[in-house]
Amino acid sequence: MNSNTQSQSYYTHGYDAELSKSHKWRTVENSCKHFKNLIKPTDVVLDVGCGPGSITLDLANYVPNGKVVGIEPTRELIDECVRNTNKQTNVEFKLASGYNIPFSDNTFDIVHCHQVLIHLEDPILVLKEMRRVCKPNGIVCCKECDPSMSAVYPEKHIPALSSYFTKMKEANGRLTDQNMGRKLKTLALRSGFHEQDITFSVDHWCYSTAKDRQLVGERYIERITYSKEQFDKFDPIADEQLRNSFVDGWKKWIMDDEALLVFNHGEVVCLKRT
Repeated sequence: MNSNTQSQSYYTHGYDAELSKSHKWRTVENSCKHFKNLIKPTDVVLDVGCGPGSITLDLANYVPNGKVVGIEPTRELIDECVRNTNKQTNVEFKLASGYNIPFSDNTFDIVHCHQVLIHLEDPILVLKEMRRVCKPNGIVCCKECDPSMSAVYPEKHIPALSSYFTKMKEANGRLTDQNMGRKLKTLALRSGFHEQDITFSVDHWCYSTAKDRQLVGERYIERITYSKEQFDKFDPIADEQLRNSFVDGWKKWIMDDEALLVFNHGEVVCLKRT
């Protein structure tokens, strides 16, 4: 495990290919609508906490005459990003932490993060760093889930799925803030942005069709089955029982035509004037 993983709390036990795989479906279209229409072909963009790089690589398609840089404090993830780059020449990945972004002041037109602040001990420090490297008249953009506002239906599925999400958080010792989405405007204000320069919005991911339920349910089942996450660190038998119960819960949710799952997110686009 690279020592830089101490700079974040998601891969607390080192790189986990299954966790990385569960994030690769994210794109500009499904994750960055709050600033997609503000991207210019010549922009230089920074993706903070880029994970497996799916959003970073997609952003490169929006800036054919610009550049995208993704930073991530986990070496194995950076290596994975580089392997996925293919023939794109306007994208670069660096091993670095959002707490200490290795670029000069006023470098980027757009600085963005997606589902990063929610896992950090000091999100304001990272936002201040993002603001620092953003050019005057550039934008800092964040999208973060608000887990406590999420919805599972019908109610009969709540015990199994809620228990899974709780145990998933505990398994990794994460600092996950269950109310992060709604706090983004406050964090932006405390990071130096002015109220009139902050645009707050809300987005959601809704899974209700048979196809969507299959996709998201199977994604979690694979994660439960193959990831390094331990749901009971002291009792292997209890851990296996929990895994089986979580898999069973997701399978029942997938097969229920009435079922849906909604994740709500807060979003901010912050203009840096000076």
